[in-house]
Amino acid sequence: MLRVLGAGAAAACSGGSPPPCVSPSDAGGKTYCLVDGERVRVPLGATLATGQAVLYNVDDNTAVIIVRDAMGLYALSGICTHQCCLVALCEDASCSSLGTNPGTCAPTPAGTPSVNATAILCACHGSTFAIDGTVLKGPATRALPHYELAVDGSDAVVDTSRIVAATTRVTA
Repeated sequence: MLRVLGAGAAAACSGGSPPPCVSPSDAGGKTYCLVDGERVRVPLGATLATGQAVLYNVDDNTAVIIVRDAMGLYALSGICTHQCCLVALCEDASCSSLGTNPGTCAPTPAGTPSVNATAILCACHGSTFAIDGTVLKGPATRALPHYELAVDGSDAVVDTSRIVAATTRVTA
């Protein structure tokens, strides 16, 4: 079931329980979040300049990151693969300054995270990720999954039910 979420969907953006996590004994020693398949509309997500990223969260359980690199736009999960916490974008190469949690149904301001250092931080347990979602430091052991992305005018629409290869880009 896909729900379209984003601006104008305030009722769908109210709290809720966190997504279930699979215990290590059920998943061969790995934990990960089971995220509902949703289509998340990120207002102005398609207008990012090369090198910019934005975090958009529906609530503390559903969040996506849109990034534009030299090859195009891509989307990845904004939920840490360790224990399902909402991540934050780093505002500088040392990750000493974090983008604030945007709040329910809102984007962070577009930032320019480092491509050569920590760009994403999970404040819950300290996992760090590169801007492409690869793990730089645990306790997370799995990369942030990449999701299918489509462009609709100036908005980006992310389908969290469809995981794609980390190399998938949309040009717009």
